[in-house]
Amino acid sequence: MSQQISKIPVLIVGAGPTGLVLASTLLKQGISCRIIEKSLSNHVGTRGAGIMVIDQLILCARYLNMNSSKPRSLEMFKFLGVLPQLQESRGLDMPPIQLYEYPGWQPIVGVAGPLMPKPAPEPSKPFAEMWFVSQAKLESVLRQELLTLGCAIEPGKHLTSLTRHEGCIHANIRGEDKYSVLEKAEVLFLIGADGAKGVTRMEIGQTLNIRPYNDNVDYGMLFANIVANNLRTDVCHSWRAPATEGHPTPFESETKKFFVVIEGIRMDVVENDPEPMLISSLFSRYINMPGVNFELPEWISFLRPKTGMVKTLSNDGAFLAGDAAHVVPPNGGQGLNSVQSRAELALVVKGISSPTLLKTYDEERLPVIQKMVDLVGELNIKPSRSPQLSMLGINYRWRSIVLDKRSYTQLASNDELKNLAYDSGELLVAGDRAPDAPDLVIGANQVTSLFDLLSPFDTPSYCLPAPAIRKVFPASIIPCNTPSQMHTRLRRMKIIQQLLSFVQMGLLERSVMKRAM
Repeated sequence: MSQQISKIPVLIVGAGPTGLVLASTLLKQGISCRIIEKSLSNHVGTRGAGIMVIDQLILCARYLNMNSSKPRSLEMFKFLGVLPQLQESRGLDMPPIQLYEYPGWQPIVGVAGPLMPKPAPEPSKPFAEMWFVSQAKLESVLRQELLTLGCAIEPGKHLTSLTRHEGCIHANIRGEDKYSVLEKAEVLFLIGADGAKGVTRMEIGQTLNIRPYNDNVDYGMLFANIVANNLRTDVCHSWRAPATEGHPTPFESETKKFFVVIEGIRMDVVENDPEPMLISSLFSRYINMPGVNFELPEWISFLRPKTGMVKTLSNDGAFLAGDAAHVVPPNGGQGLNSVQSRAELALVVKGISSPTLLKTYDEERLPVIQKMVDLVGELNIKPSRSPQLSMLGINYRWRSIVLDKRSYTQLASNDELKNLAYDSGELLVAGDRAPDAPDLVIGANQVTSLFDLLSPFDTPSYCLPAPAIRKVFPASIIPCNTPSQMHTRLRRMKIIQQLLSFVQMGLLERSVMKRAM
């Protein structure tokens, strides 16, 4: 069959959460892209119960953080404009835990209370609760957003190979049908979001440096989405035995649907084909609760967890993102959190920035991914999780395009800064996540926030600090319109820089600063 040739600025390979977020980010910045997905059907299972927005753990809480978004991802969803849709798709609120004693497996009287307290939002961290949103619903919301933006996923198509020619990437694409026509897509940039088993990583000459998560070769994790009859849906059920622990957690009370994770050894699991009734038999073995029965799982999977990452994330216009670049166990809860929207890519495609800007991708992301792999790997030997896994401390202070002449970072070595890639501490310096700052005023009476102003997709005209700060900025309007988007965003960031300088000079009380930040 003859080849079909198509041209487009960006090709995204893989339509999981990583690819969907990246496609939406580019489209909202006016960059045409194409997204292909090998599977013919949409994902139905989830290895995580929801989008987690806080990260204090007791017992099974670490499993409820699987495939979770944490505050950082919810901030990203706010920028993308899909937070209201995700709110509508929310399942149950945070359930308390019903523990089962060992030995005997009788319910312990009462429940352990919620997995974690529900703190009040802080001005700088507006999201402070746990949301249960399955991966299937998250992907559904993101797919609908792409349709709204005029982009449809192309299912049943996969990347077979890629070559570089005259400044472009030639990607060979074929459908799952054996009679499909080989298509050659000519693109400026290609993003591989096709997961650990994808083709892109191999095509750019990279392999995953894998090491075991647990030294016991029999150790594994079993996951399922399953309907349980006559099992309470107002609590998370949790047991822990010497060899195995399990946590059936409800995420849809109306359908009696549970997210179940069981980990340990001695589960008698066929690795590539777990028995559908295995959840029921393990539950019966460890929890003495007559009358409870499980239907066939909507989805079931078993894995022997590993950790690892690539040495390089990019090669001459082709980039790796998400699980294509690393592998960590789901209990790390870092899945989507390793996705960063590539604003730089849009700037380069538009001609605002030089292509050399994209060379900082490896410099920026590799230390963060390495720290993520290390932190998740420690979960196997530490009883509690590091608070750094909340992702709010991720920073890029060592990046070559970051300049800070007022903080300690100018004295620290790059290795010292990279070791703190997940921990920015309390001091806000260049390269850190921008905190939110509510109660800013546009024009005469419209109240907004720094997050709204920092959105790369909107361009408000003017910003005036809130009344509490107004004495420092004497009734002057700070212009935010500039010839280029980059300049505009830098202007907005000066609000924070000025606030910090006023605190250091004693012209602004820290209490006022804290409310503003």
